[in-house]
Amino acid sequence: MISTQRDVCLDMDRHLLLLLLLWSSGVQADEDHPDSAVIARLVGGASRCEGTLELNYLSEWRPVKDYRWDREAAAAVCKHLDCGSAVSVGSRKHSVTSITSLPSVWRISGDCFSGSALRHCIRKGISTSVLHVTCSDSVRLLNGSSLCSGRLQVKSNQSWSSVCEADFDRQDAEVVCRELGCGPPSVLQGALYGEVEAPVWNKEFQCGGHESALLNCRSSGSARSSCSPGKAVGLTCLDSLAQPIIILTSMDGVSEAQQQGFQVSKGSSFTVSCSIQPQYPGGSFHLTFTSSDTKNNYTQPAVNHSANFPFPAAEPAQQGNYSCVYQVHVSSHKLSSESHLLSVTVSASPQTGGRWADGV
Repeated sequence: MISTQRDVCLDMDRHLLLLLLLWSSGVQADEDHPDSAVIARLVGGASRCEGTLELNYLSEWRPVKDYRWDREAAAAVCKHLDCGSAVSVGSRKHSVTSITSLPSVWRISGDCFSGSALRHCIRKGISTSVLHVTCSDSVRLLNGSSLCSGRLQVKSNQSWSSVCEADFDRQDAEVVCRELGCGPPSVLQGALYGEVEAPVWNKEFQCGGHESALLNCRSSGSARSSCSPGKAVGLTCLDSLAQPIIILTSMDGVSEAQQQGFQVSKGSSFTVSCSIQPQYPGGSFHLTFTSSDTKNNYTQPAVNHSANFPFPAAEPAQQGNYSCVYQVHVSSHKLSSESHLLSVTVSASPQTGGRWADGV
């Protein structure tokens, strides 16, 4: 039941963002403020296609609070800004010294589904966590069944061009999949996701497979101005792995320390649990522990997409940073994803028992 409610919330958020970006294109939605279009931008990143999502409403720019956004929702932002495919979405936290220094944000409400007024969709608020979106600058996949599949287009001189199969090979596909934050290529087939649309890219890509972006690859000139039917590049990459969740649990002594992370009483038992949302069967979890002078790795098979690492008695030597790494082999490819760091300190005095999580 909880999972179903979360899915509904995610779907509502995606549809809401699409509505907001529709309004930002010029459709007015607030009867009380006829000139109150919403304008979106990404700021603070390496390019105009990366950064903190900000919305301008009623002539006021504010960042958007990070709450249940995913790459599908971020894809609407990328499309609106004429960027490429959504690569990642996450949060950025502001350090604050008091409640009065909390940053002002726009909070997005689901009320807009029952009405048409924009004032019901955007509300003022404060938060330490804001939304950060990364779109690709010059590559996108269209009409696919997921964010990691579709017909390839490349952007140059502010124009998107289709790519012909004859100018693109497996090594080029490796670069595109990596650039889009996806897994390795699994299918490369002409017209798999539709026929070519003009204009047509007039260079042949010559990637070595190691480049970070397709436009960083060598290329040679081509006299091509069109593609034969069935020859538009259709690409399917393996879906990227979700980020694992790391949780520390203890029945007899865990408390949250303000800035140092999580505190465990010396001699108390604790368990570090790793989990990941279901995508592929099997795999394994590797718990990595690092301190100023030690690094250890523990491995457990993934059972029902999770694994537990018990520690029967906390010792000062177990004080440090923990992270979960999930690894799985899919179609002869090894995929890997790492959780946030969980910092643990070991204290001499008993604490109040509890359960604390990082990365949820």
